[in-house]
Amino acid sequence: MKWGGHSCTADGLENGRDVYWCDGWTIERIAFGDRGWTAHATDSNKYAWSNTADTELLCLGDNGELRRFFPWGGEQLELYLRHEGSIEKLQPCASHDCSDNEFCSNNEDGSSFTCIPRPTTTPSTTTTISSEGTVWFVQYEMITDYVEAKDMCRKIAEIKYLIKQWNLHKTEYLGFLTFGQFFCGSDFLKAIDDGRLRIDFTDNRPVYAYSGQTAYKENGNFSKKTLQFIARGSDAAIWGVGKHSWVDIVFVQIHGIDIVDWQGKDIEMCFEKARIGFEKDATAYAEAVNNDVNYASCVVNA
Repeated sequence: MKWGGHSCTADGLENGRDVYWCDGWTIERIAFGDRGWTAHATDSNKYAWSNTADTELLCLGDNGELRRFFPWGGEQLELYLRHEGSIEKLQPCASHDCSDNEFCSNNEDGSSFTCIPRPTTTPSTTTTISSEGTVWFVQYEMITDYVEAKDMCRKIAEIKYLIKQWNLHKTEYLGFLTFGQFFCGSDFLKAIDDGRLRIDFTDNRPVYAYSGQTAYKENGNFSKKTLQFIARGSDAAIWGVGKHSWVDIVFVQIHGIDIVDWQGKDIEMCFEKARIGFEKDATAYAEAVNNDVNYASCVVNA
């Protein structure tokens, strides 16, 4: 939906309601809280609330929150419609009537929606959905098909890597993650490319892209493999998690570690000893993004 100079998209759940991520000037997120629908400001602790927490009407806008002169409390944010903007277009899911057991997905035509069943889950990363089709996978807060959900239920390692560089988390760059055979074993290096492992570079926004580009250097027990990923910046109008403006935090999820032959290696040591780096050269970044150029071979052979 477009609202008060912002474009907001429902993506995921928070407190049992849709959470909206916005790419406007001042609003980062709209979610349901103790004071009703709450708009959180970008890069600050300011927020405005709707005072509709006690209502039985569940969807954003059901209580008039989207009206031009709705009496929001809190800060005078750009989304605070007593003085700014009007409704241009609501996404269909903004006023959906799916049941509590279903997740609303906007259709590509922009005027209709589909109610997708939420699978029954256990506390572990499993789903009891046993038929083909598209489902809402609760643990990952994403829409997926049964085959992919089944694959995602394999054991996962989630590692946090830090790259020290001033304001790197607000910069477009090429990232490189290198694993060594000495700490990880040869089968792990093979599994990166043979389909047994699924590797995702993640953040609290869709910042990173990894398309499976790797490079390998043979050197006996000291062989190594480098993965290239892309950190997207202003073209997506979103940024990742940083810390005190001098470090970018990159989360890496490795799915399927239970089907790797670790050859007696310490799994945690494998991930701890991995090396992560970056390249901010604008030409190299453009070549990688626009022409799928793989610079991992340069890194692994350096």
